[in-house]
Amino acid sequence: MKRSFLLVVLIAALLVAGTAWAQEPERQDRHWQESPFWGTFGFNIGMLFFDDDGYADVYGEKGVAFYQMAASWKIVHHLELVGNISYGFAEGHGISPQDQSKTAEKYKLHIAPGGLGLLYRFNFGLDQPVVPYAGASGVLSYWFEEKLDSSWKRRSYNYGAQAYGGLMFLLDNLEKRASGALEAEWGINNTYLFYEFRYTNLDNFGEENIVDLSSQFHSLGILFEF
Repeated sequence: MKRSFLLVVLIAALLVAGTAWAQEPERQDRHWQESPFWGTFGFNIGMLFFDDDGYADVYGEKGVAFYQMAASWKIVHHLELVGNISYGFAEGHGISPQDQSKTAEKYKLHIAPGGLGLLYRFNFGLDQPVVPYAGASGVLSYWFEEKLDSSWKRRSYNYGAQAYGGLMFLLDNLEKRASGALEAEWGINNTYLFYEFRYTNLDNFGEENIVDLSSQFHSLGILFEF
């Protein structure tokens, strides 16, 4: 009787262990059972460089720290409608018109562009390790500039266009179980680290006698596909 009881317990334990073992691959395989893709959300940080030499001289040729968030919605295949908002600020010194040296006057600039346009991702296979992309959009930017002693200030809006491209590096292959958990619990299909170059034309399409805030933006970021 005792042996029969032990045998039943042993069989039950083996069944429980077998069930758990069978379920473990299913958890790992969640990565391969991705839900339909509908869009993305990402954010990136980088350095912005003004095209105008005057602004580069005042605020530094080494660039301005710049932050961006973007979200997209899939239209068809690999084409997406994408919107982005950005923000950056910089402090600098005035430039003497006599010898182009730095003066004691301190300036501060805030710039906050937003864009809406189209983006195409060259993603043609499941778990493609590197995904190039390119896009373009219209852009409208608010900006505000002042002397730090509050003796002078100005603000306005500029509009124009921007073009951008980059490379996305798939992180899911580094840890598929974590990727499966993100998909099951948060609906995140894929996670990417990406590099992006963006050129923004902010001179009101060539209008004269305005502040030209056209720039180049190099950045790194993280992007989630849903």
